[in-house]
Amino acid sequence: MLLSFLCISSFAYAQNITDISGRLTDAATGAALPSVTVGVKGSNKGTFTDASGRYSLKAAPADSLVFSMIGFVSQTVLVGNRSKIDIQLESSNKVLTQVVVVGYGTQQKKDVTGSVGIVPMKNIKDLPVAGIDQALSGQIAGIQVNTSNGIPGGGPQVQVRGIGAVGAGSQPLYVIDGFPLSTTSVETSNPMNAINPQDIESMAVLKDASATAIYGSRGANGVVLITTKRGSSGKPAVQVSASTGWQTVPQKGRPDLMNGQEFAQFWRELTEDKIRFEQHREPTEADIPEKYRNPALIGKGTDWFEEVTRVAPMQEVNVSVSGGGEKTRTYVSAGYLNQDGVMINTGYKRYTVRANVETILSNKLKVGLNIAPSFATKKGSIRGEGRDEVFGIASPIEPVYRPDGSYNAFIQSPGTFGLPNPVMLLNETINNAQNNRLIISGWGELEVIKNLKFKSTFNVDWQSAKAEYFRPSTLGGTNSAPPTIPSGSVGNANIMNWLNENTLTYNWAPAGGHNLTALLGYTVQQQRETYANFTGTNFPDDNIKTLNAAATLTGGTDKQEWVLLSYLARVNYAYKDKYLVTATIRSDGSSRFGADNRWGTFPSLALGWRVSQENFMLGAPVFSDLKIRASYGFTGNFNIGNYSYMSNIGTADYVLGGALAGGRVMNSFGNPVLGWEKMRELNIGLDVGLWKDRLYITADLYKRNTEDLLLQVEIPGSSGFTTVTENRGDLENRGLEIGIASRNIENSRFTWGTSFNIAFNRNKVLALGRSNDPIYSGNSSEGNPTNVTMVGRPLAMLYGYVFDGIYQNQAEVAKGPAFPGAIPGNIRFKDVNGDGQITPRQDFDVIGNPYPNFIWGLTNTLTYGNFDLRVLVVGSMGADRLHATNDYNGNIDGVFNVRREVKDRWRSESQPGNGRIPTTNGSGRGRVMFRDVSSLTVEKNDYAWVKNITLGYTIPKKGFISSARIYASVQNAFLFTKYSGNPEVSNYLGKGGSGALVPGIDYSNYPVPRIFSLGTNLTF
Repeated sequence: MLLSFLCISSFAYAQNITDISGRLTDAATGAALPSVTVGVKGSNKGTFTDASGRYSLKAAPADSLVFSMIGFVSQTVLVGNRSKIDIQLESSNKVLTQVVVVGYGTQQKKDVTGSVGIVPMKNIKDLPVAGIDQALSGQIAGIQVNTSNGIPGGGPQVQVRGIGAVGAGSQPLYVIDGFPLSTTSVETSNPMNAINPQDIESMAVLKDASATAIYGSRGANGVVLITTKRGSSGKPAVQVSASTGWQTVPQKGRPDLMNGQEFAQFWRELTEDKIRFEQHREPTEADIPEKYRNPALIGKGTDWFEEVTRVAPMQEVNVSVSGGGEKTRTYVSAGYLNQDGVMINTGYKRYTVRANVETILSNKLKVGLNIAPSFATKKGSIRGEGRDEVFGIASPIEPVYRPDGSYNAFIQSPGTFGLPNPVMLLNETINNAQNNRLIISGWGELEVIKNLKFKSTFNVDWQSAKAEYFRPSTLGGTNSAPPTIPSGSVGNANIMNWLNENTLTYNWAPAGGHNLTALLGYTVQQQRETYANFTGTNFPDDNIKTLNAAATLTGGTDKQEWVLLSYLARVNYAYKDKYLVTATIRSDGSSRFGADNRWGTFPSLALGWRVSQENFMLGAPVFSDLKIRASYGFTGNFNIGNYSYMSNIGTADYVLGGALAGGRVMNSFGNPVLGWEKMRELNIGLDVGLWKDRLYITADLYKRNTEDLLLQVEIPGSSGFTTVTENRGDLENRGLEIGIASRNIENSRFTWGTSFNIAFNRNKVLALGRSNDPIYSGNSSEGNPTNVTMVGRPLAMLYGYVFDGIYQNQAEVAKGPAFPGAIPGNIRFKDVNGDGQITPRQDFDVIGNPYPNFIWGLTNTLTYGNFDLRVLVVGSMGADRLHATNDYNGNIDGVFNVRREVKDRWRSESQPGNGRIPTTNGSGRGRVMFRDVSSLTVEKNDYAWVKNITLGYTIPKKGFISSARIYASVQNAFLFTKYSGNPEVSNYLGKGGSGALVPGIDYSNYPVPRIFSLGTNLTF
């Protein structure tokens, strides 16, 4: 019976043996895997995959197939009733095989020769941010992200390897799914807000010229590559993420102004000191304004900053569905963000939708379509303390409301400037904006012949915006009590940007260890912009707020466009996975530059040597990777006005026949050879993996020169003009970047991983204009420059008086140097030019360096069981900031509320105060000089900022819920600094200066809130 059973079983087994076939691919890249061993478990039967990763063998349903290859994790799969089994093998070395998105393609990290930073998405997935650029902070060495304000929907200033541009923009280029986004955006707060952070799959930052040269004229400031999520094959997966939270203004950084009692006491003493100085007598009670005679009765009065700020809620909900079959995969998502501002009547709402679809039409052709509309509304626009009427410089003695509950509309105490009620101003001013954006990308990829693929994409970025403003008669103005004449404005903008790219990619991998990928491309991009802005004045009343009610209208429309035509090529070659070469060239022609200088060519070359693959290193198990990289290349910057090379034409009146006649006049001098700002960069890098990549170190040393700076250059007056835009100047940046990732502890219950980065950068001006004369930029409240750019020094150093104490007596005044009319108690500055007098600008000197010695970021991630904890800290050391709010809260004339430290000012030789605040006596010159730009208000802004703390718990799988996680997060948790404001304020973009030429000026912008949030991530 036993023998009969065995015979029957053997016959049945033989009858069930079938042909099994399939294909083996790399799970990270999708590339075919040749020479993979495919065996039947428990037998000596097996085979190998061919050059395309395919295999075939015979097996029974009860058999299990084992797939194994050196460098990859083996897999064992039961055959069952299948005849085709495709397998994706995971690399056993996750660091080296990590896929890196580079321009127009991807590479494994082990093959990258340029300086490319990869953003670990797990570190930023729960951050409560409106734009993904805010999440870059502290993630990659050499990327500086300054959260200069906390306005809802706002964005940070992002710089890659320091300031590399002067006359052109210094922000990096953002590329979404291969589409370089428009350099112009109607979303003035942050153009990246149109992209929902929850839709992003991966982010990489291209830093050196080898990596960015493929983007040619737009790669000079670095490139941020963003890839959105794609659909996955199989059963549809539904993901839901939701969070709710509240925002508060931390005590750190709030303006430290006098309360009502202190301000009354200040005004009482100011009056007393003035009488003693001018009338040489002791003041009487009758000399004191009645409101200031009994400061103790006033109490704390009104804290205007407290009145205009609040605890603000914030909510976000995102839903996505991902799925598909063997032919078609789809990812669809919808998101909603509602962020009220911590200042009253400010806020931001955004609605986003995305659909990414890919389908395989045949074994040679696949196509895809991405559609991403977004709709956003914003209310409120606050610039900063002193520059707006809402930050607290109004008299703290006056109340917000009258006894009957109505607004106390006009805030004024004896001797102070009258100002609109800040609470009323924010609540009753209409200041709204609406932004709509639609990004569409369609593509098709055809395998023309084996290993040769042609890809064509067509992309559209359409933007539309509308803004409206109305200031009612009930508000009044500075020293102008209501009612006043209402005013309003309306603006709208439409931008259409389209891009067509066509590329051929050839992969060649013959036997013998050679591997070559060649790319050839042609692109054309065009942008058209239309604007309309109108201001209405002399409204008869507040009832009709639209411009048709205004008696006077001013403004107009504008239309602009630009075109960019490009040719590009790149070759990546590797031999035996040890010797790597990347050569890139791109040629761009832009309508933004003169007809005689419209084309630019940007080549680069990078070499890599994977020393760890050499035979003499294979016996050194401590090294899991050791690669030396070197690159040299050129990039450009075309972020200037569309018509800067042309002479601008305006209107003017002429006298013809004794009468006025309208005509045209040339307002500026053209330059037909105006061209790019060019960057050339040398980068030497080292990648080291130790102990199976438990510790991975990346280091880059670079030198970058920005040549042909776009500057306003002085020309002879005989031309009829004073300046012209030319390419003259040279700026050098040198730096060192180090990134360290470590897996400190790894076991079944507890893991601890750390990533740390630090970057050092030094910039120096090598040449300026035609004569190397200094460039003065910025504009203080007294009309003096705040920054100076000189050859041999860093760009745009802080510039002003050099504080030298307080004159304590008449003998010190007589000894000098002093300004005319100086008295004891006045501020004393250094006589820089040595003429014996203190004179504005002539006695200005460099008073600070706005650039840090180094910046750093540290992330610690810990898991214990189902709990996880992530802590992100960023920091900066060595930079100076000019706390320019002294223009206003240092006005010791008594017309505004002032800082609390003004109580400790100089009042007499026996009451010298703290040695920093001068007397209120004497001519206005002494008080004006105190609030002008000087080293007195320059502070070190060294800081360490705990940007985020997130604690999460993963709920074990139950029922139809495949995964669930809940978390609590604190954003901007703790700030450690001696700086008196927000240390990440970096550039002041108004009042006579902008961008790179006015760094380090702090006017205390919209406060950065601390955000507490609770959230959940669910997958069904």
